Amino acid sequence: MRVIVSEQCNVHRVHSGYHRESGLRPTLPPASVKYRADPILCRSKHPRAGVARLRHTRKPCTESHLDVPAVTSVEGRRLTVHYLRRDNSVQDWKLHTWGEVQQPTSEFSHLNADKCTQSEATFSFKLIPEHEKNGYSHWVGLQLYKGSQSDAGGEIVEISTDTDEVWLMQGSKEVFMEKVSLESMLKGDLTKSYAHWIDEHTLLWRIDEEVRGEGQPVFKLHYSRAGTLGLTGSGMEGADSCTSLTATGSTYTPGKFPHLAGCKILMLPEISLKRASQILQCQLAVTAEDPDGRPLAATGVQCPGVLDDLFFYDGPLGACLGSDGVDVSLWAPTAQQVDLLVFNTPQDKEAEYEQQMTAERGAWHCQGPTSWRGKYYQYRITVFCPDSQTVQALITTDPYSLSLAADGTHTQIVSMEDDMTMPEEWGAHTPPPASPWTDASIYELHIRDFSMSDQTVPQELRGKYSAFGLKDSAGVSHLRQLQAAGLTHVHLLPSYDYGSVPERVEDQATIQASCSHGVCADAS
Repeated sequence: MRVIVSEQCNVHRVHSGYHRESGLRPTLPPASVKYRADPILCRSKHPRAGVARLRHTRKPCTESHLDVPAVTSVEGRRLTVHYLRRDNSVQDWKLHTWGEVQQPTSEFSHLNADKCTQSEATFSFKLIPEHEKNGYSHWVGLQLYKGSQSDAGGEIVEISTDTDEVWLMQGSKEVFMEKVSLESMLKGDLTKSYAHWIDEHTLLWRIDEEVRGEGQPVFKLHYSRAGTLGLTGSGMEGADSCTSLTATGSTYTPGKFPHLAGCKILMLPEISLKRASQILQCQLAVTAEDPDGRPLAATGVQCPGVLDDLFFYDGPLGACLGSDGVDVSLWAPTAQQVDLLVFNTPQDKEAEYEQQMTAERGAWHCQGPTSWRGKYYQYRITVFCPDSQTVQALITTDPYSLSLAADGTHTQIVSMEDDMTMPEEWGAHTPPPASPWTDASIYELHIRDFSMSDQTVPQELRGKYSAFGLKDSAGVSHLRQLQAAGLTHVHLLPSYDYGSVPERVEDQATIQASCSHGVCADAS
């Protein structure tokens, strides 16, 4: 067995002939390992699963050859799953398992609990033997069911070799690798957004009956501009403020949002457009509390409906180049700040010009001089990101770009009416009238393949758009022959920025060895 330790990262995995990217399976699992450097076995909590990793305290050697004893046992270890519920009704809940387990359950035959108390059910089952698993850890799926009801888990997670017990909590998708208590645990999951703000006055929430509690729950909308909302056993923390919501007692009937039929209707008080704009730039959460203020449930909020309702915009977007200058506009109503960064070339590391844009009804605007013609720009957008649950400053191009730098790194300021964007004789060209689709004969053609191996095309034009402008190349001559035979249309592809392929020649890998006999090993 060989352990390869990268000098580029301080988190290392022990492999036994396994490479996650290639999907190769191990031949022997790591039963015990001797290290040149003393590692600390530490537990790193993933947002969805605890993952045990080996973290070195000092720079490791580049390559280590370690002695590993042969595996003597082929028995799979046992995993215990604890399921906790706040409503003390764990009876009749069964566990569905899949992944690297010895006996995965089926859709109609789930695992019964080995032991039940009022608030906890315990299940146990065997994982597949060490030598059969796909890597250093086991990958296991867990989901609780009670008839057609489902709860807790639902995603496949990584179970490290030192983990024999995990915990599932009512209403949470997370699989906990350390013991949790009902008193200290969250009463919801802010990473899941089950509430929907659909218009100026209305929120919808598909809240479970079982967490509504006794009496009429109290609903609140919480918001934090810094993205610091958090849940504890005592309720919501980190909010700038909150707004009380009024439950109508009815549920949403199919209308503009048919997929939300049956959701509980919650009404907001009257708020100004300016105030609504400020709230929508924050991290949002809705909570339900019992009449005594004890938290019952919480969730994040989805906002597409209210954004369309309050901030509909039909004006120009992107960079509009005119005789008086450039107007740059971006629709981003949830952004807290948008900065425009202008560059002379896409290779520049620093922006030549930087300006904070002005917001108006969800759209951000900035004006510049005509000298920006042909220059490049990016947006720096400060916004709360539900995926990371933090406020981030993100660099991006314009979704309304008319021209992009190579690899889509920057948007170029151009006009489609400008000579610089028009091929020679473009203005004098008259396209032929469109033929009926029933008479169309369409030829699908890959832009690169059209000329990449055509010896009649100059080397610098091969695989490029410009190859189509040649009059006497072999490829163009062949297209003329096809046209004479009845071809009416050519479909070019891919005509967009292909993200996984570098566009600059110097960044592309070229094959240096023959691939005619097996997999080529040499590339540059």
